[in-house]
Amino acid sequence: MSIVNISDKATTEFLQFLKDNEVTTDTVRIHFAGMGCGGAVFNLVLDEKKDTDNIEVVEGLTFLVDKGVTEQFGELTILSADENGRGGFSIEPEKKPEGGGCAGCTSCG
Repeated sequence: MSIVNISDKATTEFLQFLKDNEVTTDTVRIHFAGMGCGGAVFNLVLDEKKDTDNIEVVEGLTFLVDKGVTEQFGELTILSADENGRGGFSIEPEKKPEGGGCAGCTSCG
């Protein structure tokens, strides 16, 4: 089973982003940051491998995802801003928790 899927467009843009910001590592963690109004929220952070990680190498990029995150959300798909229409990278989980993450705030509706 694949744990990370990244589109060709997102790969090209992400590699350019790393280069533009003079990032020399190719190891990136997909971190579960919690639930928001739109559902699960993930961050991309530079990190080192831990014993609790799944690892996926895609186009020379090493992605780390905690095994518990993979179990809960399945494969994570990284899309570029053009693909998701949101103005930045997005990470979409294969398994979406029921009910989203809205806690009843007034800005959801």
